[in-house]
Amino acid sequence: MNETITSKKLCGLIKGGMFDITSVTRRYFNRVGIAEAIKTEKFMEDLDTVTSAGIFDIVEWIYYMSSEGIVILTADLHDRYAGEYIEVLGKVAGGLTSKELKMELEARHIRRSEE
Repeated sequence: MNETITSKKLCGLIKGGMFDITSVTRRYFNRVGIAEAIKTEKFMEDLDTVTSAGIFDIVEWIYYMSSEGIVILTADLHDRYAGEYIEVLGKVAGGLTSKELKMELEARHIRRSEE
């Protein structure tokens, strides 16, 4: 069984101030090095919209956390043509330690990247 997180839980994690978003990008598996910036406000607006509408309910988010508290969340959008995925780059915030954020991510069923 894949570990997944709903968009509602993701929205709560971000709005909860557990980490500060540095950037959001759209990337492609088959076009290495190509990235399209997405404004954080636009990403959150879209996430709020789809959460309210009840669509985009289950997307598998995976995280990587560096020892410095840099967090990368990725979600494969299962685009069979472009191989598109979203990458959210952020930093531990809200007075949390990296360990506390890791526990929070795991409690929300966001699994750690194997890379």
